[in-house]
Amino acid sequence: MVMAGMMGHRAVHAQQNAMPVIGFLGVTREDTGFMGPFRQGLRETGYIDGNNAAMEFRVAQFQYDRLPTLAADLVSRKVT
Repeated sequence: MVMAGMMGHRAVHAQQNAMPVIGFLGVTREDTGFMGPFRQGLRETGYIDGNNAAMEFRVAQFQYDRLPTLAADLVSRKVT
């Protein structure tokens, strides 16, 4: 009985740490036009944004000089 409780705790702890974070870096909002099919592909492989995966978006809005800073922000958040 104690063993089952320990196993349950480990499973819950593993689930909390297992959520991948997917980073997206774009120049304009139009870059996100493929997100519907991309999310569908994620669902087909078992990942649902906001459920067992998270997405971080950074868009430069044609301000190309912002791309390095936005990319560094995604890296600092350890996205996949």
